[in-house]
Amino acid sequence: MAQPVLFFALAGGDWSGAERLRDMRAQTPEYHLDFWRPSLSRPFPPGRRDPRILSYSFMHSAGLFETLSYSMVHLSAPDGSIAHSSLIMPRFARFPFMGLDDLQIGATETSPAHRGRGLAVRAIDETIATLGHSGRTFWYLTEDANTASIAVIRKAGFSLVGRGKKVPRFGLTPLGYYAITEHS
Repeated sequence: MAQPVLFFALAGGDWSGAERLRDMRAQTPEYHLDFWRPSLSRPFPPGRRDPRILSYSFMHSAGLFETLSYSMVHLSAPDGSIAHSSLIMPRFARFPFMGLDDLQIGATETSPAHRGRGLAVRAIDETIATLGHSGRTFWYLTEDANTASIAVIRKAGFSLVGRGKKVPRFGLTPLGYYAITEHS
């Protein structure tokens, strides 16, 4: 049985991470920030070959997202390896609870060698600072049992909006969507 999903959100206008971001940039200057956007020559972001990302790149190219904000933020270590990455998803059929200009931060990964340095929170703050924090809500979904992910998103200032689940569509879980079933 699938884990319950927690829905966290932050209204962009309520973001108060500018000072935290400044401090994190000063504490982790060796990590280089980049935003990847899909193209025909770069359908995958650096360091990621997940087939789901290719399907999202196709969806982006086909105009299936509500906006053109599909991207990935990543922080590179001094050796050039990807230390952290997070996918930025606009609203589409899988996230019907989102507003038109809202963005969901997900598929978050921090390399084990780089954990404990605040890179996930920095990536969230970099995303909000770069993609605009006024007039949109940022969402973050995680399984109820993922305590590390919950700690990160709370540190980034997001609030729990509710609990829910992935609902199958046409009887197929891979085609499903996320639904909030209990508001906090």
